[in-house]
Amino acid sequence: MTVIPNGESLFHFIVVFENYPFESIEPYGVRILYIASHVETNYDLTLVAVPGDTLDLRIT
Repeated sequence: MTVIPNGESLFHFIVVFENYPFESIEPYGVRILYIASHVETNYDLTLVAVPGDTLDLRIT
């Protein structure tokens, strides 16, 4: 068990907004069927929100 000294934050955090624009290029003969990304941080807890038909929340 870790002891957190008085005055120390329980969590150190950062908020990041990333926007990966995606435009269809089908008229040029290219069709992308699946897009994935991998995120690594040095934080103990990471929450990633992925919009779509439903909001996908991933906790790592």
